[in-house]
Amino acid sequence: MDITSMLSNENGDTDASDKRSALLSAIDSAHLDRVRKVLREICTESPAAFDLACGKLLIQDDQRAGSSTKRKREPAQRRYETCMQCKAEYDTTHNPKDACRWHEGETEPDFDGDFWTDHDEDIHGIIDSDFCRKEYPEGFMWNCCGKPGDAKGCMVDVHRPQTAKKAKV
Repeated sequence: MDITSMLSNENGDTDASDKRSALLSAIDSAHLDRVRKVLREICTESPAAFDLACGKLLIQDDQRAGSSTKRKREPAQRRYETCMQCKAEYDTTHNPKDACRWHEGETEPDFDGDFWTDHDEDIHGIIDSDFCRKEYPEGFMWNCCGKPGDAKGCMVDVHRPQTAKKAKV
């Protein structure tokens, strides 16, 4: 049984439905650290939950690239990683050569265009700031490719994990 069927209201039980709704709401509103702590506790207390979490978050033997039963069993690997280039989460079992787009450079204010013409820093705030980069990316240019700040990445490659791999000794 998966979580979707457990949380759906199949039998019309109003109390169970209310409890399911309350649980989903609590999960959605909880801080990430709280959700992680609760998941660790559930996995520690329930072997079934542990197996389910392993199935969802770790690469299974049949999902490994070039997996072979003759080789020594490899340690478990995370199924999802955060890319060090584009900062997005990706599925390590599906990482084609054109999956990641990012910029190698940084954004700089585009004072040559007319985006900032009416912007008064004394009133509206400093242009060259993290806030303006996030709120007004079209007012910036990438120094690596000269494209607008809201343009897709100029570099294309596979995703690279943010976590360092352990060196073999």
